[in-house]
Amino acid sequence: MKKRKEKLSDDFIKNQKSKILLMVQDCEKQLELISDPKEKQNQTQILNHFQKILDLISNYPKSYGICVRCNGDIEIQRLEAIPTAMVCKKCI
Repeated sequence: MKKRKEKLSDDFIKNQKSKILLMVQDCEKQLELISDPKEKQNQTQILNHFQKILDLISNYPKSYGICVRCNGDIEIQRLEAIPTAMVCKKCI
């Protein structure tokens, strides 16, 4: 897998990981409250996506912040706004 051209700082990575961990916790709480099977399935998919992003962050710089479509860097501003982004602006 390709590495990012523009390195992300350790503080940025820690901050992103913290944001996503909070998202995971919130998602897990929501999952406990859902009774509808279809909604539960959707929430489970969201949780799985968040956990996949956490795996990517754990493998930084090999994978987090790299667009899954073009292998280019995902813009830092995009990652700040959407920590779970998997594609860059031009591939949206």
